[in-house]
Amino acid sequence: MKYHELSLDLYHHVTANGSLASLQGLLLLLLYYQVTWQHHLVCSTIGSVVRVTHSLGLHRHARRFRFCVGETEVRKRVWWCVYIFDV
Repeated sequence: MKYHELSLDLYHHVTANGSLASLQGLLLLLLYYQVTWQHHLVCSTIGSVVRVTHSLGLHRHARRFRFCVGETEVRKRVWWCVYIFDV
């Protein structure tokens, strides 16, 4: 299976179940694309990733939710990773 097909499958999995772990996997795949100079794949996928992070509420302040300290930190780190890819 090619990596672009893998990213599409992973994206559909993320949007279907909306889990944070799946989103982290997609971010790792985006990092691989960037390291291997496949920037066109990063550009075609990042908009969808931003939409998923917004649907998960990662852009909101942590005080609005009742997560434990560890979960809050993971959510912040994932949000900033997505932000860096988008910029």
